[in-house]
Amino acid sequence: MKKNSLIYSLLAFLVIANGFFLFHFVKGPKKRDQKPELFMVKQLDFNDNQLEEYKIISDLHFEKMKTTSKAIRSLKDQLFTKVSNANIESNFIDSITTLIGNYEKDKDYELFFHLQKVRSICNDKQKEKFEAIMKKTLKRGERQKRRH
Repeated sequence: MKKNSLIYSLLAFLVIANGFFLFHFVKGPKKRDQKPELFMVKQLDFNDNQLEEYKIISDLHFEKMKTTSKAIRSLKDQLFTKVSNANIESNFIDSITTLIGNYEKDKDYELFFHLQKVRSICNDKQKEKFEAIMKKTLKRGERQKRRH
């Protein structure tokens, strides 16, 4: 009887603990609710003309990134569906991973030029803020890389 009550107590504790963690995971505060582009607009305090230009630049950027990401996903699907194939040619793996790498390179180019375009619509004060945001973002990225 004592063993059963101990098991039931542990079970009740685990159910309550899981409920607590689920509640805080689902309902808890989220730091990353804001999209990066909205963060940038808010921080740089664009006027109406700048905001209109930013929207055009960002829409084009988003479409290019979406297209490239779809191509990468398709190539990765082709690659990883072959995992169970013991007779896979290394040339196939090399060609697919090279294509994926080229698309990743394209994404980096696109992001770089997108950020240049965003910076070009800024006034001098906004350019200073833009530079500070970029430095902070790069430092944050370095810290995250060190953790992995």
